[in-house]
Amino acid sequence: MGGASLNTNEYTVEHILSQHRNSDWTIFSEPEDFIWRLGNLTLLDKHTNGRLDNKTFAQKKATYQADLNPITSSLSGFDIWNEEAIDNRQQSLAELAEEIWSIPELEE
Repeated sequence: MGGASLNTNEYTVEHILSQHRNSDWTIFSEPEDFIWRLGNLTLLDKHTNGRLDNKTFAQKKATYQADLNPITSSLSGFDIWNEEAIDNRQQSLAELAEEIWSIPELEE
């Protein structure tokens, strides 16, 4: 994860399972339950995000793989994007957050 920083004016939140889905996303039984989950979100520059719009995961995957942000490029490791993938990614992100922002126990 290094010390790289992102210009927050250039990045937006990408919904991997799109907010405005087309019929290609029928793999989700209750997509509304997964749209805003942390595991379904990543960062992309606003121009790229706009181009991806409601494309399928397979269509988005090459863009994710080429992204310089390791959290986004790691999405290319998923073969399909479904409930299980979102759950697994969310768990990984939670573990990463705990590692980055852990507070050592205070000694008494």
